[in-house]
Amino acid sequence: MTKTLQVNLVAFVMFGGVLWAQAQDPAVPKSDAERQALMGQEFQRVQDAMKQRQREMQNLAQQQQRPGFPPGGSGGVGRGGNGGGFGGGFGGPQGRYTNQGNFGGKPGEPRYRHVGDVVYVTSANNDSFTVFAIYPRPGKSATVRFPAEDGLPRSINWTNNGAMFALVVDAPKLKRLDVYIPNVHKWYSQDLKQPHSGAMTPIMGNTVLAYRDGRYVYAFGTVANKWGVLELPEGFDAEPVVGYNDVKIEKDGHLYEFNTNKGEWIHTDLREAIKAAIERETKGEK
Repeated sequence: MTKTLQVNLVAFVMFGGVLWAQAQDPAVPKSDAERQALMGQEFQRVQDAMKQRQREMQNLAQQQQRPGFPPGGSGGVGRGGNGGGFGGGFGGPQGRYTNQGNFGGKPGEPRYRHVGDVVYVTSANNDSFTVFAIYPRPGKSATVRFPAEDGLPRSINWTNNGAMFALVVDAPKLKRLDVYIPNVHKWYSQDLKQPHSGAMTPIMGNTVLAYRDGRYVYAFGTVANKWGVLELPEGFDAEPVVGYNDVKIEKDGHLYEFNTNKGEWIHTDLREAIKAAIERETKGEK
């Protein structure tokens, strides 16, 4: 096998067979100079192909983190950010997924943010927040409302990772957490065990998120689309760790895990689990 064919096959394997492979072996160069020149050309082609593939993957990752990305294409690796700060345009099939920016917001008028196939609407007095899906026509809305007797929010922002969208509401008496799932166009709400003054911002993974508020940890998973609430023992000051698709919190041998498949918390006393395992081993049990 010549050097040229080897280089092409390496590139073919590296890119999963999606780029190119030169099956026909060209004429063998007669001199060292010709061989070196040909090798240099082949390596340059490989480097150019790698750079192009990297740019394509970066563009795809950016699209997957945007609200309104088509169902099935979400679940990007990014963690998202404050909803008040995103909204840059990006390309998509036939240009459908292009940000249209903000409009409205005059005195007494709702504020609109158009991102992809979705418009986010904050009411004029902050007493409601709506997600409007433009497609399929004539469109569909999903709204959460904030009772005036609890004190209207001072601001309504959000954070998202493509697969789920969590409100970050700054209110004098926050009583509820709200998560929107684009694939089903639905809000999932969880009442707080005790009112919270100010905003609560989640820690987000790929399919899970978690909030910590005093002794309570609130977790949501997109597999079951369910909330789970954990009440920690007094003095349990460890913080939840949010992974790709799980939430864990541990202290002094006590491990709490959020099962995203069931939407519930599981507690394991590691000392007792280890003791029981050693006893089974001693008895020859599996």
